Amino acid sequence: MKTINTIYISSYSLKLAYNFFIQNQLDINILHKACDYNFDEINESETRIPFRTFLNSLRIIKQNININDSFPVELSKNIKLTDLGEFGFILLSAPTLEEGLNFIVENFKCITQTIEFELLEKNKDLLYLNIKCQHHYKELTSEFLEYLYINVKLYLSSFCNSPIPINKIRIKNNQRKSDNISITISKRKLSRPSPMAQPIFFFSNKDKLSMYMKNINHCEDHILLLQDLIRASFHRGIKPTLSDISDQLGTTTKTIYRNLKSNNTNFQYQLDKITCELIKEEIQNGLELKEIAYALGFKSTEGLNYVFKKLNHVSINQYKNTLYNSKN
Repeated sequence: MKTINTIYISSYSLKLAYNFFIQNQLDINILHKACDYNFDEINESETRIPFRTFLNSLRIIKQNININDSFPVELSKNIKLTDLGEFGFILLSAPTLEEGLNFIVENFKCITQTIEFELLEKNKDLLYLNIKCQHHYKELTSEFLEYLYINVKLYLSSFCNSPIPINKIRIKNNQRKSDNISITISKRKLSRPSPMAQPIFFFSNKDKLSMYMKNINHCEDHILLLQDLIRASFHRGIKPTLSDISDQLGTTTKTIYRNLKSNNTNFQYQLDKITCELIKEEIQNGLELKEIAYALGFKSTEGLNYVFKKLNHVSINQYKNTLYNSKN
């Protein structure tokens, strides 16, 4: 069987939100603007998207569900393990439930280091699959945990004769470090064969996934953390420097420079990228250009516009006109 190419997270992951909006006849432009992504391209399997973009799509689903529906139930109607891209395909090909669970525990951190799966012994008959999420994504943590919970339930149901009911999810909160949820699994089910088992495919790809993702995600996680720190500084009214960020990370500017360079980027680009994201957010919040420039530490609107046009190839006013026309 053909060996697949591994990626950070597939644009397929946006299909969940896309299908939800189509099925509920909602304005797809809301989703498009929130994720800043062209949804005509979601079927391009080689396209990689930032993980935060995917998490934003979950938040938008939660904001638009019917008041009588629950987020987990709504997710369960549309979710597919293949939305996780290559990781999902490899998981489904695992020969047994035990090998599939071990694959999750050992390799999900290859998608993002902020999530940790643990298989813990409850008693002689039962195991706990514990899902722990660090407070890296802040306001999106609960949505992500609920999404993972539904994925695991969906995977477990493929080993049973009937669907596993989606119960109310209880997230345990640790204000300082992480949130977590647990799922109970019977040890008797561990040896059950997968209905979609492809042993050759599974064993040839799981190790390649692990090695490849470990190499790229070391850089990806550094970038995500860097972006969060830049964004947090702006929210405090401070335009950050590389030295500011290195102090917060407890490392040197040279180390950050090397990590960014190894992923074909640099601090100035990341600073400009977050600046442009915040400009778009504040425009939609109704702020004037002068107010945005002041809030982001620019001495003039010309400097703000220069950064925006450099990355987006249109001026801020042209972007505002596009937004206005799309609403009318």
